[in-house]
Amino acid sequence: MVKFIHCADLHLDRPFQIPSGTSPADSRLFREAAYDSFEKICSKAVSENVDFLVISGDLYHHEERSIHAQWFVKTQMERLNEAGISVYIIHGNHDPLLVNNGRVTMPGNVFVFGTSGEKYLHEKEGESVYLYGFSYPEKAFTASPLDMYEKASGGDFHIALLHGQEGSGGDHEPYAPFQLQSLKNVGMDYWALGHIHERNELSIDPPVVYPGNIQGAHRKEEGEKGAYLVTILKDKTTDITFFPASRIIWKKINISIEQAETMDDLVKVTAALLPDEDEKVFLCTLTFEGRGDLHNYLHENREELLQIFKSEFERKDLFIDTCKYRTSPPFQKIESELTADIQSRAQMLKKENESIIERSRQLFNHTLIRRHADHFTEEDWLEIIETAESELLAAVLEEE
Repeated sequence: MVKFIHCADLHLDRPFQIPSGTSPADSRLFREAAYDSFEKICSKAVSENVDFLVISGDLYHHEERSIHAQWFVKTQMERLNEAGISVYIIHGNHDPLLVNNGRVTMPGNVFVFGTSGEKYLHEKEGESVYLYGFSYPEKAFTASPLDMYEKASGGDFHIALLHGQEGSGGDHEPYAPFQLQSLKNVGMDYWALGHIHERNELSIDPPVVYPGNIQGAHRKEEGEKGAYLVTILKDKTTDITFFPASRIIWKKINISIEQAETMDDLVKVTAALLPDEDEKVFLCTLTFEGRGDLHNYLHENREELLQIFKSEFERKDLFIDTCKYRTSPPFQKIESELTADIQSRAQMLKKENESIIERSRQLFNHTLIRRHADHFTEEDWLEIIETAESELLAAVLEEE
C-alpha cells in the first residue's frame, strides 16, 4: 500500500483581491491565506502518517520567489522531514525551474524534478514506488510532455506529476497540453495534475486528478479549496478523498427580491442566507435577482447599498466583497414596445455568448493583456447583458 497527499497551485505570494475598506489586520489575514492553507495540508500529512506529499507545480506565484515564501516552505519541509515524510515537487509556468531562483536550501526529504523529465524510486517496507515528473524550464512550455513519461519496468506503484492543460486550453493557457486517453495509455496508477484551479477528477480508472488550487484569491475561485488524500492498495484499488484546507472561502449568494416589498424585508432575507461555519472566513458576493418592486430602488442606490450591507452583515468571519444586481421590474410595468424590444435583444445576445466569448478569448490571450486581466467568462458576459437590460428598463420606466 502507498498513501500520499496530492496538492498543486499553492501560488505563494499571489496577490489577493482584498475587499475595499478592509482593516490592516484582516488584509494580512487574506494575504497569508495560502500559507495558512499549505500549513494545514502539511499538518494533515503528519496526522495521516502518509508516505509522501506531491506538489504538482506553481508552488510559488512568481518566477523570482521571495525569501519569505522560500523560508516558509523550508520550515514546512523540515516538519515533514522530522515525521519521515518525503516531498516530490515539480515547478510550473508561474515558477519555472531556473538556475538563479533557488536561494534557500531545502532539507534532504525534498526531491525537485528537473526540466528534462525524471523518474525517482521511492522505497518503503519492501514496496517500491516510481514517481515521474518534469519542471518547466521557462514560463511558456507548450510542447507535448508525454515523451518525458516512460513507465519503468518493475515497481509496485507508478505515480506521475504533471502541470499541464487537457486539450486546447479553454480559458487557460495551453501549457504542456495533453489528451486524457494519452495519459491513460502510459499505464500509470495515478496522475497528479496541476495548473487548473478548479478541482476536477478527469478519470477514476486510473485516477487523473486536478486538486485545484489550495486557496482562492478572487471571487471567481469560489468554494472550498484543499488537497487529496490518496491510498493505493497492492491490487491497485484506489481511494481518493478531497479534504478542505482553505480558511478563506469565496461564496456567491443569490437573493430573490420577489417577496421583498421593503429594504427591511430584503435585509431579513439576505441575513437568513449568509453562511456561518466555525473556523471559516467567508468573502461573499451578493447577487440580487428576480422581479420586484425594489428593482428601481436597488439600481438607483448601488454604491450606498453596498456600504449598508457591509455595515449590517460584516463580522470577523464574514465580509461582503461586492453586490450584483440582476433584477427586473414587475411584469405588469413592462408593456411598451420599447421595453419588449430591449428584452428581446438581451435574449438574442445571451444566445450569441459562445461566439463573443471566443472572440474575447483571442483578445485576452494577447501577451500584454493577459498580464493585467482575467479571461472573459460566460458569467461575465451574462452579467454585462443583464445589468444593461436592467438599467435600460429602469430608464424607460422613469420616462414613462
